[in-house]
Amino acid sequence: MSAHDHDKTDATAGEMPEFRDWARDPDNGPALDLLAADFLADEGVELIADLIDCRGQQHQWTAERWVERLGKRFQRWWAEGHPQLRAGPRVRVTYHLISMEYEARRMLDASLPPGAVASLTRHWRKLPLGESELAGWTCKVEDGGASGLGNGATPGVAVAKALAAWREFVTASRFEMESPVADDSGERDRPPLLDAPSADPADASNEGRDKRAV
Repeated sequence: MSAHDHDKTDATAGEMPEFRDWARDPDNGPALDLLAADFLADEGVELIADLIDCRGQQHQWTAERWVERLGKRFQRWWAEGHPQLRAGPRVRVTYHLISMEYEARRMLDASLPPGAVASLTRHWRKLPLGESELAGWTCKVEDGGASGLGNGATPGVAVAKALAAWREFVTASRFEMESPVADDSGERDRPPLLDAPSADPADASNEGRDKRAV
């Protein structure tokens, strides 16, 4: 056994290496493949949904977060004595987050008029040990001059709050448009009294001649 192989054996049996350094070592390629396959079998569905949901520069932060989660999986696997992993793990499908977001988006589609714009985003909280956890959702609705914003622990709650705020905005705007306009005296416009005295035709004709004379 060479000195290099001896050092590697000691490292494998002793102190846990840093995940990225371990993963970049070509000699660990087969173990990394099995670890990645096991991770994707458990987390792959949620990972893909997360990537689809983000845009642009968000992908970089999302990718970093998922690599951190893979690193945590490596640490647990190492602490357990790095047991042999199956070459063909069964994919675990979880619909929890995906189904909640799907139902929330259906609520938006059923409640908003054509032309309205709505967004539903996730928020993540950084934990002390470097991990991240889901902190909640934010929904924003924009419909011309009307808008609404809602936050919640679940996407359905965020959407319900945003729709309520939007409806309140729309209702208030419509009420202001339809409310009677007050004149300078502070009295609201009102129809003439039915028993009001009628004008004298003679006075009306005289008034007309006076205006023409001017």
